[in-house]
Amino acid sequence: MSQPDPDLVVLGRSIRELREEHGMSNADLAVAARLTPERLAAIEAGDVDVTYDVIVELAAGIGVRPAQLIRRVADNGG
Repeated sequence: MSQPDPDLVVLGRSIRELREEHGMSNADLAVAARLTPERLAAIEAGDVDVTYDVIVELAAGIGVRPAQLIRRVADNGG
């Protein structure tokens, strides 16, 4: 099995951290971003690729700008 993309791992971790900082459960954000909780869990684990549209939906669900999620990846060397 291949290794996960480090940028996806950082993005997923960032989503999870921001979700938790905003007091949201996995189910709360999944509903807000129109995803299944399982899909969100896979994104947070860095197991699946995401489109920009999904990043926009996730950021809106959390209440942050998409750039905040992307910047964390860039700041990590991505």
